[in-house]
Amino acid sequence: NFLGFDAEGIKWAEGGDNLYQASEDYSYTSTERLMLDGKVHRSTVRTYNKYHLQVSEVANCKKVATSQLIEYHLDPRKDFSEQPAQFRLPRIQTLRYHDRETNTSRDEVLRTEFDAFGNLLKQVEPSGVTTVCEFYPAVGADGCPADPLGFVRFEKQRTVFPAHGFATAETTTTRYRYQLQRGVNGASSEISTPNCACIWWSARRGAGPSMLCSGCSTTAWASAMSFRIRRG
Repeated sequence: NFLGFDAEGIKWAEGGDNLYQASEDYSYTSTERLMLDGKVHRSTVRTYNKYHLQVSEVANCKKVATSQLIEYHLDPRKDFSEQPAQFRLPRIQTLRYHDRETNTSRDEVLRTEFDAFGNLLKQVEPSGVTTVCEFYPAVGADGCPADPLGFVRFEKQRTVFPAHGFATAETTTTRYRYQLQRGVNGASSEISTPNCACIWWSARRGAGPSMLCSGCSTTAWASAMSFRIRRG
């Protein structure tokens, strides 16, 4: 169970989650049953690993079974202290539909990659559409001041690649710029806010592809309490 019942190698101690000491293949489950007229109409079994991350969910209803399988950015051979910062974030999510009557199934796979700050770096959708994101460094760069809290969190650009084998589509890239917004009426608090977003799309001109800017949008932020009727 979630307390580590029957697990080997656990030394019970206060002030921590003892299940983290369990072997790499330890898991526990919970079962949910939806009753209809005294009978089980639908049952759902959820399985969790030793870090309490849900690794699967299998739902059965009549002749149809739907399951979701989740793989994370963790290394099961390493201890908790050695796991990467993003180990709780999903890496591969598989949604499976199975028809018992025809014995056929279909999978939809979503793949994601995150950095150590939890930012989405890459996403490949079941359709094949791929999104790649890039972020400004915490120390700042052209287009973004240094983050006041020292985090990597401001998106620099996002590129969406079309899926192969479908209707022709362009690759689009959105690039972002930020400015340092000081507190209202000169308050000491500061935060970086987006002030410009430009969308680019791929096009063929002459011998090869090129990127054309389709438009930019800018945002202005209030820095004074004048005209309070305009403020929330």
